[in-house]
Amino acid sequence: MESREGTVMAVALAVILVLYGVLAVHTHRDDSMRSWILWVSSLLGSAAILVAGLLVRPAHLHVGTALIIVGSILALIPTMWTLVLPPLELGVIAFALRDHARAGQPVR
Repeated sequence: MESREGTVMAVALAVILVLYGVLAVHTHRDDSMRSWILWVSSLLGSAAILVAGLLVRPAHLHVGTALIIVGSILALIPTMWTLVLPPLELGVIAFALRDHARAGQPVR
């Protein structure tokens, strides 16, 4: 991302999602395989998509922004119950869209 705040928020979100994913592996190991796959893939998958967007964004603005937004939206599904992460995820989306709009404007 272009803004430092947006990048810090996105990295923090990715780290939190990885930690939740590892915790989900531990806490849901006695559940059915379907439940385990849902939790682990949604948490770790959204973190991976988010990190991919952060890494791709400097070279490919549109693709990176899309990956950041998709990763944040996918992270909303398993973390909505926390009431803390959804505002962070929406903030990452807002910063990604704002930075994308700024990058598209010509410099005067």
